[in-house]
Amino acid sequence: MEEHYPTGIPKDLNPDDYSIIRIPVELIPEDFMDMGQIARTKGSINAGVYANEYGAVFSADSDGFFRRTLIESCIAHEGKIFKNKEDCYFEPRIYGDPDLQYVMGIDPASENDNFSIVLLELHKDHRRLVYSWTTTRKNHQARLKNKLVEEHDFYSYVNRKVRNLMERFNVVHIIIDSQGGGYAVIEAFKNEGNMKEYERPILEVRDPNKPKDSDRREGHHIVELASFADAKWFSEANHGMKKDMEEQELIFPSFDPASLAIAIEEDQLMDRVVDTVQDCVEEIELLKDELCTIVMKQTMSGREQFVTPEEVTNGSKRRQKKDRYSSLVIANMAARIIQNDDTVKIKPHIGGFAGKVKAGPGPMYYGHEEYSKACSDAYKDYD
Repeated sequence: MEEHYPTGIPKDLNPDDYSIIRIPVELIPEDFMDMGQIARTKGSINAGVYANEYGAVFSADSDGFFRRTLIESCIAHEGKIFKNKEDCYFEPRIYGDPDLQYVMGIDPASENDNFSIVLLELHKDHRRLVYSWTTTRKNHQARLKNKLVEEHDFYSYVNRKVRNLMERFNVVHIIIDSQGGGYAVIEAFKNEGNMKEYERPILEVRDPNKPKDSDRREGHHIVELASFADAKWFSEANHGMKKDMEEQELIFPSFDPASLAIAIEEDQLMDRVVDTVQDCVEEIELLKDELCTIVMKQTMSGREQFVTPEEVTNGSKRRQKKDRYSSLVIANMAARIIQNDDTVKIKPHIGGFAGKVKAGPGPMYYGHEEYSKACSDAYKDYD
């Protein structure tokens, strides 16, 4: 009350006239709800979720692998100073900083789950989650019907989305789950029919120990495949991300109702219908909620599993979606390797944003070493 009345509580205001009433499901009138259904639900969902939904209890914290308090400690608020870092205040964005680098994580599920993309912005001592986007085949068909997109094939549609993001963000690495359509997405990246005249194929990174047919092909060699079936890699990725959050090396954007209202006004002013700032803000909030639901289990063989609680939908059990979380965990793992390994050298793209491109001497081509050297020698001859 003192917070609302800093000059003093009015004499006529009696706190005894007010109360908060909590009515859990156990105290509702008889036959008001199907208690058999309630009992089945209680046995199939997380205890914290049940307390919120059926007990009218607001939990102080979540009890998953990534606790809500941990996530909240990583959110950038205006004026907040993180460990050994300067002011890191930022908000979700749909256009990147041309002077910074970005890592893209993709979970390619699209049938019953979401096709999900996240973008991490790389800084010297931390990384920032700046963008999140999801879609499904059903959503694609609805947009196609309303003439909001032109691509009739789903994988051509997501290929165009990735390429549009690459025009707005300086993406230096893409990591994609090999399961659930990952290879189909990579094939769409290579398909010349999906490219505009000035675009190049998006290809897998070159690995001297694992030569591929695409190694000599000209293009963006920035795609890496990840496998959730690799238990050791996936466990390391999850524990690594939790450590990064504890050390405040992975930071989430600020969120408040005022910034959301400003985002809505900006979208209306710019006449944005799809891929709006509002969509990005809401997607990141949903990603945080997914993180809270992740629980770690161990199989009989000792293998760690990171899953969401089960829920009952139309009488059938299924696990809650975790596609946004999946794309974040693999993007963060790739970013950790890039930032911690001094031997990793990311070759910059030719060109950039209008007004940022600096004319002058320098390499005009990045590709296979023998061709790069030939181009450099030819350039010297012209001098």
